[in-house]
Amino acid sequence: MLIPTQLDRVSAEAVPRLLAWLKTLRGSSAELYGNFQVLGVIGNLAFNREGLIAQERTIWEASPDKCARAWIAPVHHFGTIIKDKSEVRRAANHREFAALLPTLQPTFLTLIDEIEARRSSHDGR
Repeated sequence: MLIPTQLDRVSAEAVPRLLAWLKTLRGSSAELYGNFQVLGVIGNLAFNREGLIAQERTIWEASPDKCARAWIAPVHHFGTIIKDKSEVRRAANHREFAALLPTLQPTFLTLIDEIEARRSSHDGR
């Protein structure tokens, strides 16, 4: 399971709540829910600047500990963060896949590489 989150306080605080709910759900019926695992959390819609702004960085840096407490295990946080760019909204409005746009493709390819590496190591557990 991949969990995207915006890097604002309300959205980021929802991630540990989701993880706690998923942990309870998984424990309620191993037959139905016992097989899912959390692959990681992806930061999404960050300010379109180089690096994170101070508020986003504070939220993102606090997230792993909060998530680990809720999940009762470490939760991976991906290094690639999706920026809030007008091209993403424009692609959505035109029913296009934003990851294929030349200006956005490098970010998404990096994220895919991270996800694949994480998935490979996750599958090996």
